[in-house]
Amino acid sequence: MSSPAPPSWPSVSLADVCELKYGKSLPGAHRVGGSVTVFGSNGIVGHHDESLTCGPTIVIGRKGSFGEVNYSDSSCWPIDTTYYVDSTCTEADLRWLSYRLAGLGLNRLNRAAAIPGLNREDAYRLRILFPPFPEQQRIAVVLHKAEVLLAKCREALAQLEELTQSIFFEMFGDPTSRQESWNISNLRNIVSEFRYGTSNKSQSQGVPALRIPNVTNSEIDTSDLKLVPVSLSERERLRLLEGDLLFVRTNGNPSLVGRCAIYNRDVAAKSGRPGEDFIYASYLIRARPKMDVISPVYLREFMLGPAGRRALRSRSKTSAGQFNINTESLGTIEVPIPPLDLQQEYARRVEAVAKLRTGHRVHLAELDALFASLRYRAFRGEL
Repeated sequence: MSSPAPPSWPSVSLADVCELKYGKSLPGAHRVGGSVTVFGSNGIVGHHDESLTCGPTIVIGRKGSFGEVNYSDSSCWPIDTTYYVDSTCTEADLRWLSYRLAGLGLNRLNRAAAIPGLNREDAYRLRILFPPFPEQQRIAVVLHKAEVLLAKCREALAQLEELTQSIFFEMFGDPTSRQESWNISNLRNIVSEFRYGTSNKSQSQGVPALRIPNVTNSEIDTSDLKLVPVSLSERERLRLLEGDLLFVRTNGNPSLVGRCAIYNRDVAAKSGRPGEDFIYASYLIRARPKMDVISPVYLREFMLGPAGRRALRSRSKTSAGQFNINTESLGTIEVPIPPLDLQQEYARRVEAVAKLRTGHRVHLAELDALFASLRYRAFRGEL
């Protein structure tokens, strides 16, 4: 049973606590740069030399990313797709109020049939427990400390995400500049085969099939895994083996065409399907590297690096707003081949970084859960 709210905290409507003021239009051409942050519905969109608000400001998305809450430590310019709250709009502690607004689910208040938006009259009717000002300040300090920890953990994880490319350039430099000492080979010559995946539709029964959403950030994410029925012969033909690379072959965003990840034994284990065969869908291309020539890890990082991205972009074709690459074009990409022992040393370093990333992700998930718990308890008067 939950604890009762402190009797000294009255239940009030949001209209009793603050006014949501409309932001003001500031087209990009009129933003002259400077130290004043310009906010849109989903965060910072530019800078200007003049502010619209007075001191620290809460910015709430009104159109587009409606209900999103951002906080500015100083005066800013919220544009006309937003509401804002500054010291002229409330007597509450602004930091506390920003956390409270973020936990109200404002993004569920849309009534518009065409363009999603937040009607402030709907927001005003929401009720909250309103603690005394000193208690607001105490809660804000506790939640801010937790938020800073979260930000530091996210920053560390982001740096780890970039570390594999940093190690790549430390060990190999720009591989395309080493042509005098390293062999250069077309990609088709260092893989045993390219193959497209199945076009069968997902059903409630079948074989786990990886799709475009599963190939993300150079890794395979199985959080949204589909099952696809296939024949025994197709299952054998499309079965993924340790070290296979999966390339995204079509996307509306040209920078995502050719995005790739390596299939390994951990994928099935992390998905809760250890020992099962995995296949892949038709918008992916499987490349099976010749392990005695090329390390899958080295090949993946080359393809994700500047030289690989340039090669992929130059070979992508456009059709009906989609960018595509086929196996023939993919196979013509030239890949510098460093000594195999150097590639394997790089793979060992990347594996160590991957373990660090896993640990940081677990820690981040724990911090996220802690912050959610703290916020829930704080607004019930249980902190």
